[in-house]
Amino acid sequence: MAQAPGLSYRPSMGREKLMEIVVHKLHQRMNSFIDEAVKEKIVRTLHQESEIEKLGLDIGKFLCEREGWNIYEPGHKLNKKLDMEIKNIKSGKAKYKKIDL
Repeated sequence: MAQAPGLSYRPSMGREKLMEIVVHKLHQRMNSFIDEAVKEKIVRTLHQESEIEKLGLDIGKFLCEREGWNIYEPGHKLNKKLDMEIKNIKSGKAKYKKIDL
């Protein structure tokens, strides 16, 4: 069974300083410490992103309720019109302008 290639890691604080903290003060193996730190960072980052998305949806919902807005999916005709306008703007045939819907 072939082993997966290893990852190269160069700590910004220096190898000796990291070894001193992890092995001598925290009494952990280096690989275990790095593995746990990476997992913790991934979970924290993913959780933070989902919280931000949820907050954005809540704010949007609040504004719609407060202002009495109704948001609909654009229909086929509107999608076609928007696509044509975007194509014209990208090709340089038209400049950006407000589209009457």
